Amino acid sequence: MSWLSICVPTYNRKCLLEELVASILAQNDLNVELVIVDDGSTDGTQKYIEELQKNSPIKIKYEWQNNSGKAAALRRAILISTSDFIIFMDSDDVFEEDAFETIKAGLVKVRALTDRGSRIAGVSFNTYYKTGGLIGSPWPKDEMVANLISIRSDYKVSGDKKEVVSRHIARECIYDIDNNERRVPTSLLWSSVAERYDFLFINAVVAKKDYLVGGITDNIDRIKVDNPVSMMKLNNILLNSCRYRSRLFRLKSAFNYLYYSFWAGRSVSIGWGYYCMYPFAYVFYMYKRFSLKRGV
Repeated sequence: MSWLSICVPTYNRKCLLEELVASILAQNDLNVELVIVDDGSTDGTQKYIEELQKNSPIKIKYEWQNNSGKAAALRRAILISTSDFIIFMDSDDVFEEDAFETIKAGLVKVRALTDRGSRIAGVSFNTYYKTGGLIGSPWPKDEMVANLISIRSDYKVSGDKKEVVSRHIARECIYDIDNNERRVPTSLLWSSVAERYDFLFINAVVAKKDYLVGGITDNIDRIKVDNPVSMMKLNNILLNSCRYRSRLFRLKSAFNYLYYSFWAGRSVSIGWGYYCMYPFAYVFYMYKRFSLKRGV
């Protein structure tokens, strides 16, 4: 059985997939599984993958689905993966040279920690821009152990990272798709994992990525308010979590929980200490509703 499943949701990104596949085939260890869930592409992605499967030195699992959104595609990729560990890659990501060796070395350290009784779900690495430079900030200490909420809230780490997580734990904590929402933040999965498990954080780079014009990152405000239930779920976990200390982060989570509840049209209950945020969240909701309608 392969040791790593590379889960890739994709939509009309055939040319970028070719670059990702090339970065996988350039690695020293090809005992991996590439799991691609195609969210209804019309650019020849299916034909490209079918041709690739004929002579590929790696196992490739491919599924096509009606266009349902990236969240549904990634969820499906997690569910059909078969390796002990999984990593999520976007179509425009590529692996660094020797990335698999770096990941395997990290997993050896994870297994050593779990053998000593630690509840470790996996290992997280840094990423570079394809044009060069670290995305966000590094971990404050190499090979530190913490959870995925605390690392952002208490340690103030920013930027996209690459998590390699136990397949069984990812399935245990996987999100549901509610109200046919097309976008579920991956941080909803990571926050659920953080409630039960820690991660090992290593200051090594295993991948590079782009942020494409017209992509999810480029339209993030609109995408979030169009999928408010998932954002409510995320901020509800963050608001009530006991896995971090930052009061400012908790206040921000309370504000966001209320803010997205207005977009979802749902009445919510919240601790008495946060009721003062209702008018501020509502004013911000009205402002964003007006500005997004005008395209500001």
